[in-house]
Amino acid sequence: MGQQQTPFSFTHNTWLSDDSNVAFTTDERANAPIGAYDVSDPDNIVELDQFRPILTLGEDVIPHNVHVWQDWLVISYYTDGGVIADASRPENIIEVGNWDSFLGANGGFSGAWGAYPFLPSGLVLLTDIGNGLFVCGANYVRACWLEGTVTNAVTGAVVAGATAHIESSQANTAASGLNGVYKTGQAISGTFDVTFSAVGYETKVVPATLENGVLTILDVQLNPLQSYAFAGQTVKSADGTGLAGASIFMDGEDNDFTATSDANGNFNFTGVFAGTYDLYAGAWGYQTELVSGIQIGNGNGSVVVELQRGYYDDFILDFGWTTANTSPTGLWTRAEPVGVDFQGNFSNTDLDITGDLGDKCFLTGNGGGAAGDDDVDNGSVTLTSPVLDLSTYIEPVLTYTPWFFNGGGSGNPNDNFTVKISNGSQTVTLETITQSASAWKPESSFDLASLIPLTNNMRVIFEATDANPGHLVE
Repeated sequence: MGQQQTPFSFTHNTWLSDDSNVAFTTDERANAPIGAYDVSDPDNIVELDQFRPILTLGEDVIPHNVHVWQDWLVISYYTDGGVIADASRPENIIEVGNWDSFLGANGGFSGAWGAYPFLPSGLVLLTDIGNGLFVCGANYVRACWLEGTVTNAVTGAVVAGATAHIESSQANTAASGLNGVYKTGQAISGTFDVTFSAVGYETKVVPATLENGVLTILDVQLNPLQSYAFAGQTVKSADGTGLAGASIFMDGEDNDFTATSDANGNFNFTGVFAGTYDLYAGAWGYQTELVSGIQIGNGNGSVVVELQRGYYDDFILDFGWTTANTSPTGLWTRAEPVGVDFQGNFSNTDLDITGDLGDKCFLTGNGGGAAGDDDVDNGSVTLTSPVLDLSTYIEPVLTYTPWFFNGGGSGNPNDNFTVKISNGSQTVTLETITQSASAWKPESSFDLASLIPLTNNMRVIFEATDANPGHLVE
C-alpha cells in the first residue's frame, strides 16, 4: 500500500499510534533516530520528526524497539536503557522519562533490548542483555512544548540554523529549519530563560512559561551583527610577486570564510563578523602558511602572506586530490575524523595527527556508526595527488603519516594499504602496509630520486584494498 525509507536504511521494528495514523520506527544502527511518519495516506507517507535522546547524541547509542502506549513512546536502547517520550505531538517528540540499566560505555550491543509497557499495572518490563529483568515504575507526564519562528529583526527574513536552548536541568536542544521554525520542549514545567543564537546575529535571551500538555508559541527576532571587510595578498617568498590561485581559509570561533587569490594574488572577504580568526593560505606547489590571531572589528584589515616553494598538504585546504574505487563503501574523504570503536579500539581514527595544521585528514569513509558500516569492502579505494613537477628538484623527499587498521571478520585478515609514486610512464611501489594498528604509524619517508626518474608529471597514489571480503579495512 505504501513504502518509506527509514533514516539509516535498517528498519528493525515499527509500531503504530493508537489512532493508526502515525508509524514509529527504529533503525538498529549507532546514532540512528526514532522515525515518526504520517501514514494516514499510504500513497503519501510524510516524515514528521526524528527523535534521539539528547544526553547521548553522537555517542553511538543504538535504538532497538519502540512501543506506543497512549501516545507515549516506550523505547529500549542498547547501553542507554529505556526512554519514555511524549509523541502526542508526533512532529515534536520530547523525552519525559528514562531508566538506565547499563552503566558501561555507550556504543555496541549491551544493555536494554526490550521495554514492555502493556501490563495492566502500568509497570514496564525492561530487559537487559547482561543484567537481567528490571520491573520499572513509570510516571507518565505530557511534555511542555515550545515552538516558534526565528526571523531577522531588520529584514523580517527567516533565520535558518538558529539554536534555541531552554535554560533548565533537563537536556534540550533545537535548531530552526529552512523556514525559520524551531521545535523543542521538556518534561519540567515552570518559567525559564530561553537562549537563541545564530551565526551573524546577537544572542537573545527570552523568558517562557511552560506547562505540561500545553504548546507555547515563542517567535523571536534576532538583530544582525555588524560586519566588516578584510583583504590580503598571497606572494611568492622568492621574489615577492603575487601568487594567483592560492586557497584562503579564514577560521573563526563561530564562522569561517573561503576565497581564492586573483591574478595578482589579491583576495577579499566581505561580511566578516567581529572576532578572532586564524587564516590559512596555500597553493599546490607551495607550503601552507598560518597567520593566527587576526582581530576583526575595528575597521578594515589586511594581511600579506608569503608562500615558499614546496609540495605540502595537511588537508585543511582542498587542492584537488582525485579518488577512484571498486569498493562500494569506504570511499576516500577529506574530513575531520569520526572515531569508530571496534572491541575497545579505534578502527577509524578519532583524531588527525598532531603537529600539522588543522584537524582534517584523508580517510577511507568517515560515516561513523558501527565498525564495518563505512570501511573498505570487497574491493579497493584509490587516492591520487595532483601533478607534482619534480623535474627541477635535486633530492626531493616524500614524507607522510599513515593509519592502517585491519581486523574482524572471519579472522586472519590479509588486506593491505599500498603507497606508490608515478612519473607518468612508470609506477613504483614505495611500501605495502599489512600490519594493523589502532594508532597513527610513524612517519614514512622516501628519497624519490633514488627510486624513479624525476619528471614534470609525477603523482603520489594511496590505495587501500579489502582482498578478503568481510574484514574491517580503515
